[in-house]
Amino acid sequence: MNACPLHGGMRSGEFPPGVDSRIQYGNETRTCCTFLSSQGLAARKTASFIASITGFKMSEGTVINMLESCANKVSGVVDKIKEALIASPVNHYDETGVRVAGGLGWAHSASNGKYTYLTLGEKRGEEGIKGNGVIALQNGVAVHDCWAPYWKFTNITHALCCAHLLRELLGIIENYPEQEWAKKMQDGLLALYKLVCGYRDKGIPVPRELLLEHEKNYDGIIALARSENPPPPQVEKKRGRKKKGKVLCLIERLEKHKDSVLLFARNPSVPFTNNIAEQSVRNLKVKVKVAGCFRSKDGAKWYLKIRSYIDSARKHGIDAYEAVRLAFAGTPQLCFGW
Repeated sequence: MNACPLHGGMRSGEFPPGVDSRIQYGNETRTCCTFLSSQGLAARKTASFIASITGFKMSEGTVINMLESCANKVSGVVDKIKEALIASPVNHYDETGVRVAGGLGWAHSASNGKYTYLTLGEKRGEEGIKGNGVIALQNGVAVHDCWAPYWKFTNITHALCCAHLLRELLGIIENYPEQEWAKKMQDGLLALYKLVCGYRDKGIPVPRELLLEHEKNYDGIIALARSENPPPPQVEKKRGRKKKGKVLCLIERLEKHKDSVLLFARNPSVPFTNNIAEQSVRNLKVKVKVAGCFRSKDGAKWYLKIRSYIDSARKHGIDAYEAVRLAFAGTPQLCFGW
């Protein structure tokens, strides 16, 4: 406020929209801080970086407040992402452990080619998966890594990640060379995958007779595996289950869940791997490796909500920085054309 030298009196300007105090951080600074944090940088290091390039000291608490603000702004969009996944015909699921507030928590992921939804749970099993809120309401196909709690959900059709199975088969091939069936199963799955990819590129389904031929080969390999690995004898007067070992356990899994293993060949919308789910939690693993842990449950939940929004925006062709900028501008829905 200054005196006008020509007309006298006091003249004062007005703050532009969005500026509520004499000194404050603008949306570009908020965007930069949130983006750096979403890429794995700890709040303390984010504040230090901003101070080094601007000359203004920023507190760690300020960065955390920015994350909370961003999480609140994208909350409505993330709810719609969850609804879209529930209605999706094919979803991918995974989970990973995170250190939160001095204890162990679990991040649960539901995702597909367009959306990612991440939540924090105290447990890894059925309770934690159900707490994510997607798989229990979905009526389509769920792709996962064959972890036991997923089988408790009977409202979905199960599809197994064949990349996990191929890694297990490779371990048997390298460590148990006498197991001839493992190499045959590995070759059989890869041959079927190549066949399916060829027909999908042409836009036509795999002929039924070819599928039956591969299924017959699958059954023959299981029979060979059984002959090479007879069940262990039961020791008299010894309680509990017989000890089977990794090889026999894998054989039984491949036999029991044959339909789920081969679903990628029968259903054109089902992929060969669960890579989409693994990619959705990869950033979180980097975050924990760089930052160490989340100091509070709220901070972890804010981070997962922001990552759900950013990763979903990426799948729609919007880069992470632009997505965060739109969130602080109050228009996060523009990332998805809503």
